Amino acid sequence: MIKFTQKIIYQFKEYFILLLLVLISLLFISNSENPKAKRIQAFALANFAVVQNVTSSFVSIFVKDESIEELKKQNALIMLQLEKSRKAVKENQELRSLLGLKDTSKYTLIAANVVSKLVNKFQGNFIIDRGYEHGLVKGMPVITSAGLAGIIMDVEKNYSVARTLYNTSLNVAVTIPRTNVNGILNFNGRDLIIKNISTTYD
Repeated sequence: MIKFTQKIIYQFKEYFILLLLVLISLLFISNSENPKAKRIQAFALANFAVVQNVTSSFVSIFVKDESIEELKKQNALIMLQLEKSRKAVKENQELRSLLGLKDTSKYTLIAANVVSKLVNKFQGNFIIDRGYEHGLVKGMPVITSAGLAGIIMDVEKNYSVARTLYNTSLNVAVTIPRTNVNGILNFNGRDLIIKNISTTYD
């Protein structure tokens, strides 16, 4: 606000000097009893009022514009904080789910982040930021709090490529809990299906 005021004063210094001189002149005229001086005083006061009104309106436009810009910045910051809060809540929920999963799992779990997704109609793949340096090997399952997400197919030092369940090249051996029947889970390009099931089972 101080910089803005200094900028206004610098840009309109001639007008401020003029107003100052007018005020000084009015001061001297006001002490005179001469009728002509009184008329000049009335005329000067009227014009001074007009100039002051126009100047105030002009300056207020910039002040309002500055206030609007400041409000826009504050609104953007609030929206950013809100989005960060939503993301933090989501990550917290996911972490709680993963902690619960870790408590019930008898296997050593390695936490990883998905850094890229390579998805088309028939081939779903994604890259995670963990590799053989972290203990990953080809064929390991990739799981989330919702269950199996895919299988690791290629492993490098610090990253790995995994196939999602929605990949026509992926076949996963599964067991149907209700009947304890084994089968092969596969994606046919539209749906996940279980094949190689004996016809004696429903």
